[in-house]
Amino acid sequence: MTKTLTFPAGRRLRTPEAAAYLGLSVSSLEKMRSLGGGPVFLAMGRAVSYALPDLDAWASARAVRNTSEARAATPRRLTVRRSATPGPEGNTHAAGEPPAEPERAA
Repeated sequence: MTKTLTFPAGRRLRTPEAAAYLGLSVSSLEKMRSLGGGPVFLAMGRAVSYALPDLDAWASARAVRNTSEARAATPRRLTVRRSATPGPEGNTHAAGEPPAEPERAA
């Protein structure tokens, strides 16, 4: 059974409540807040809150008619890959590209 969340009008939600309201994990909402692409939020010092109309508008803007639209509108990853980071064997390559072929002795 799905639990329905109801909140008084005008109340702002903290991150765990906003994530539950949207059906997201807290970490996903935090990543979207950090990297962009998430709902509008209010930050006052370290306190972050979300207005219900902002959450509803953000969710409505992501409505799609089919899976092709969903793939085009949704980022595949919420994390950013760093370019030229050392791999397990110390070799580096740009994010999204295969590692370079090892040099062969002549």
